[in-house]
Amino acid sequence: PTSHFFGVFTYGDKRSFTYNFVNTSNENVEIELASGCECMTIDWTHGIIKPGDKGFVSSMMDSKKRDNYGPGKSDDVDDNINVILTNKNPDTGGPMYIQLGYTAKIKGTPKAK
Repeated sequence: PTSHFFGVFTYGDKRSFTYNFVNTSNENVEIELASGCECMTIDWTHGIIKPGDKGFVSSMMDSKKRDNYGPGKSDDVDDNINVILTNKNPDTGGPMYIQLGYTAKIKGTPKAK
């Protein structure tokens, strides 16, 4: 599995990261959907990625959008971006997907006095 550590955040910080890849298969690949938690904004290569071509899944984490989190709270994030391909899994005939892991530590701001 692929994973990225976004680092240590302070409440309100945003960080981004791009997963770059090469289609090493012998068939065309197309990303149908990529999704993550509520704190992630995700974009990806749209259209067909031919064998040997490059693609990406980019992500931006916004600590203000993390559920159950806010000033004065801290959070250890350990989650995945789920990438669903239009390709079918040859073993099951169902959708093919990839999980891109990410972690972060979010520190809350001091509580108001």
